[in-house]
Order: sequence, then structure tokens, then C-alpha cells
Amino acid sequence: MRSGASRRSRRGWLVFVLLAMAANAGIGRADVDLSGDWQINLSPQAVTLPVVIDQNGSALTLYFSLSTTQGTGLIDPSTGVFSFSAHDVNCFASTFDGAASPDGNSMAGTGTLWIFINPGGCVSFPTSFTGTRVSTLCGNSVLDSGEACDDGNLHAGDCCSPFCTLDAAGAPCTDSDPCTDEVCDGAGTCVVTGPVNCDDGRSCTADSCDPVLGCIHPADLRACRSARSTKLVINPAGPERKLVWKWRKGQSTSLTEFADPRTTAAYTLCIYAGTPATVVAEANIASDNDRWSAVGTQAFKFEDASGGFAGMRRIILKASDANRTKIVVKAKGAAVPAPPLGAPLTAQLTNRDTNICWCTTYDAADMSRNDDGGLKAQSTSP
Repeated sequence: MRSGASRRSRRGWLVFVLLAMAANAGIGRADVDLSGDWQINLSPQAVTLPVVIDQNGSALTLYFSLSTTQGTGLIDPSTGVFSFSAHDVNCFASTFDGAASPDGNSMAGTGTLWIFINPGGCVSFPTSFTGTRVSTLCGNSVLDSGEACDDGNLHAGDCCSPFCTLDAAGAPCTDSDPCTDEVCDGAGTCVVTGPVNCDDGRSCTADSCDPVLGCIHPADLRACRSARSTKLVINPAGPERKLVWKWRKGQSTSLTEFADPRTTAAYTLCIYAGTPATVVAEANIASDNDRWSAVGTQAFKFEDASGGFAGMRRIILKASDANRTKIVVKAKGAAVPAPPLGAPLTAQLTNRDTNICWCTTYDAADMSRNDDGGLKAQSTSP
């Protein structure tokens, strides 16, 4: 029988051998991190580039001190294999593939270099490269000799560049609040200049700023006046699609509430589809004495054979104080949405002067047709 001491001795040797095998296989090796200052040498071009690399996990961002060009790429931190591209606004993106040494202090690889030559335009050259990490104090949170600033990182856009130089006054920067605009003050501080402008230039969205998401643009669905009988028809005949929306027996609306579209009142037609509601059509109809005219004492009519306002051809606004208000909209052209369209489907006309609106929402059950061949929706109530 073997002694306990002998068995313990053999187990100790076995553990030692397994640990040695694991080390030779690379198990437990620290991930490669290329963050820092580098000197990249290109051949046969004989070009040397000072570069700052910022690595965040597997993502790479490269900053070139001799130009405003930035590069982006990916790395496998466990192997050091990487690829990145750098885009000059004058040419195509130069691409590079390579690998870093296990200690992360050197690299090598090949690529395709695009250079703008005047005259001649963009020319590509095959290239190989080597890189060596350069000892630097930039990014250590200490203002060392030769540095104008040091904020403890190698990120761009925070008013202290990856080369520890100050970004110019007025250069864009970002803080933690997505609802404010900021610029650098030239002394290393990002200062707020005011609220962010979330206007997306569309009349059918309700633009606002969410403290987490930043600018958002949901559909501007409103509590509008309704009608007892409405119909929406879209004929999808190619680029000459036709839309007819008839809103009849509607809630009382005076001629004053319609305002005067010949002089000041402007209107917007919005078509929303699906959940969440998405803008599928928008038409802004300006006040115009030539296209708008009065019809008797209780109505206005818009006519435009050219369809200059997003295909709008005819609009009738007829006032009533007995819940018989009437609106008719006709449009034609590529701006008319092509069916099928998601349900619910809402047609909404808004007077941008008085902020009064008239609308109908059609559920799937209200649609007798909603396919490539056309759309027919109707809503009635007592």
C-alpha cells in the first residue's frame, strides 16, 4: 500500500503540469488593450503617422494627429487580431488588417491606402504597416510638461483632445444631458448653450426631448372634432395614386373657426398608420389667395391642378352650426401613401392658425379593402 505522503506528492506534480499546460495554451492571458499613443510606419510609402488609439472592449477608435480623419474598427482582445478603416472625405476608406503582440506594445499588418492626388483624384496603394507603442503621459489625469490639458482619458469630443491639446472655443462637445446643446469654451470645459433643437421639420410629429432617449418625434395625434359619416379611398395606380377623404355630418364648426385660408390660415393633412402611429403622408397647404376661394358665405374651396402642395388637388371646407360640417380632400401623385397600410389608420386635418383639427380613425374592421389593389375605409355613427 502506497503512503498518503506519496499520493499527495503525485497530486502536487499533476497540478503543476496542468498549470504549465494551461499557461502554454494561453489560458489566463490578459486581453490585449491597444489604448494609448502609437507610431505607425507605412511601407513602401515611407510614411510615419502618430496615432492615438482608444479601445473600448472590442471597439477601436483611432485619432490621427496630422489630420481630422478618424478611424474605427474591431479587435479580438483575446488574440489581438484587428481590422480598422480610416475615411478621408476626399477619397474612399483606407482599410487595414493586422495583429498585435501579446503584450499589446507592437502590431503589424497589411492594408489598402487611398490617397487624393491633385490632379488625378483618388488612387489606391497596397501597404504594409508596423506599429510601436510610444511612451506618453497623456491620459494620466496629471498636467505634465507639454500638455495643455489632461482629463484622464483619450476620448475625443470632451474639449481635451486625445493628444492633450485644448479643443477650440465653439467646438462641439457632449455632456450627460441629451436635451442640451454644448460647446467647448476653449479652456477645456464643455458649457451648455441652451436646449437642444428637436424640430425635425415635420408638421405631423410632436417633437420633444426625453431625458433618457434625447429627441423623440411621436405622431402628433390630437383630440379632434369627429363626424358621423366619413370615407377614405386610395387608388394605387402607380405614381398617379389618388386619395379621396370625405368627412361629412361633422361636429359644428363656424366659418370663423376655419379662419381665412386666402390670407392667413394654413392647413396640414396628416395620415398616420399602425401601432405605434407612424406618419405615412403629410401635406402642408399654405394660405394662398389664388388657390383658395370663398364659396357663398359658409365655405372655402382650394383648387390646384399642379398638386404643388404634396399632391393636394382640391379641398372643401363647409361650415355648419348644426353638426353637419363637411370636409372633402382630394390628392393625386407619388406623395399619396401606397396601400396596404397598417391599422389603425388616421386622417387628420389641422388648422395651424386656430389649432382646431378634424379627424377620423379607421380600425381594421372599418376597412373593406387594404391591399396592393387599393384601400377603402368607412366609418359611420348615429
